[in-house]
Amino acid sequence: VWFLVRLVVCSLIDTKGLEFEFDKSVYADDAASVFDTRQELELGTPVINSHLERFGLKMHVGTAAKPSKTEFMVIPPHRDDTIDAADLAPVKADDEGGVAVTSTDLFKYLGGGVDSTLTDSRDVDKRIGSAAGAFG
Repeated sequence: VWFLVRLVVCSLIDTKGLEFEFDKSVYADDAASVFDTRQELELGTPVINSHLERFGLKMHVGTAAKPSKTEFMVIPPHRDDTIDAADLAPVKADDEGGVAVTSTDLFKYLGGGVDSTLTDSRDVDKRIGSAAGAFG
C-alpha cells in the first residue's frame, strides 16, 4: 500500500527572516510525498508541516469542522484490492492534534484527475460526458 500526499502550501507574510538574493526558485505551491505505510504517513506529516513552517510556509490543513486542502490518497498494491477503512482516517499534522490532513480518492490538478487506481478512467469518463452534453 502506498500513501500519496498532495501538499498545498502558501507563504506566511508575517514571517521574519534574513534578506538574500537568488536567481532561481524551486518553490512549488503543490508538492507530493509518498509513504509506504500508514505509520510512515503519521510520522512524516507533522515533520513536513513543521519543516515548511521553518521556511515561512504553511501547509493547508483542516480541522474537525473543515476538510484540508492538503490531502492524502491510499493506493492499494493491486487495483482490485480493497482499502482498509482505518487507512482513510485523518492524519494529525501537528503534535497537538488540532489540525489534520484528510483522505481523498481523487487528486484534482490542472483540470484533470488521478484516482487511487492510478488510471485516468474517471477523468476520461467525465470529459466524454461533458462533450456529449454539449452536443445534445
